[in-house]
Amino acid sequence: MKDTERVSGRHIKLLEDQFNYYELQHLLGLYMAKIGQAISPKNIDQPVEDVTRALVIRYLLEFPHKANLLKYSTYSDLTNRLESAKSSFPLPTKKSSSGVIFGRSLSTQGSLEKGRKEMQVILTWLTIFINQFKDIEKLGKKHFLYKIMEDEAISRGLTLQDIIYNRGWPKNSNRDSSHDKNRITGEHIILLMEQFDYYDLQFLLGLYVAKLSQIVSKKNVHFPVEDVTRSLIIRVLLEKPELAPLPPLSCFADLTSTLKEMPLANFPLKTNQSNLGALLGRSISTVNGLLKGRKEMRVISIWIDILLDNLEGLNEQGKGHPIYRMMEDEANSRGVTLQSIEYNRGWPKI
Repeated sequence: MKDTERVSGRHIKLLEDQFNYYELQHLLGLYMAKIGQAISPKNIDQPVEDVTRALVIRYLLEFPHKANLLKYSTYSDLTNRLESAKSSFPLPTKKSSSGVIFGRSLSTQGSLEKGRKEMQVILTWLTIFINQFKDIEKLGKKHFLYKIMEDEAISRGLTLQDIIYNRGWPKNSNRDSSHDKNRITGEHIILLMEQFDYYDLQFLLGLYVAKLSQIVSKKNVHFPVEDVTRSLIIRVLLEKPELAPLPPLSCFADLTSTLKEMPLANFPLKTNQSNLGALLGRSISTVNGLLKGRKEMRVISIWIDILLDNLEGLNEQGKGHPIYRMMEDEANSRGVTLQSIEYNRGWPKI
């Protein structure tokens, strides 16, 4: 990017080559509808007004491999583990029957074997399952994931042994379960909303906000969730929300405490709390709100993660560090200097 060029929808469009929409929503703190609007032909050259978001975009364009994302387990990871599974493992270990484990049919397993990319919901479940693999080997059928799979099968009018015999789950349940109290429904997703925000639920359930809203709407909330893998995930998260595989997020307190503990002889910006607006891409009023305990917007948390990963480098390289350069470029693109922003203890509100 040119140092005077504003970050726009065109730059968000470039990030599509590096990240899927679940990742982009998380990294930019924007839902898919807003991303779609930003990269539409009508708006693609419109500047990104939010300073922090513009800084995140600059960073991701230059360092996409450093994005704060979780490495999800894949179908290949599962089949590799199954090849060396102990005899105590209570589920099929053959590749052709592995759909039993991740809530899919025999045909879906065959497609994955041929190289089809996993849906996000499958990645979530595989990560949960593989994280528990050693305990499943140890406990066998007594492991809570085995019990959850049994409960899901029963709720669909089957047994887990039926699923194992057929080498996968049926694509649709074989009985009308709309009034079965044991089926997972939109009501269970509403319960999860007490634990997770929309960004996280999209990652966990492999559903965009529009679809999530549809499932939990008054009209549909009592209907069963047809997707087996999604239902299994919901059962796990209701019982053990701490097992949710999500990218880690830092908060404002993490930044302030780290800055207090670090020797900052060569740090290129002021780091006392009242001056942190320049570093965060926010106004002084936003910093005051954060100091009083207000929760960070998602994009601020993402930028804090980036800063924490680079604090030592900023301190060592000073104004020669890429992040300082990006901040200077962002200021210049808005017709101001970084020095004036620091003098005013934050970026101007749009």
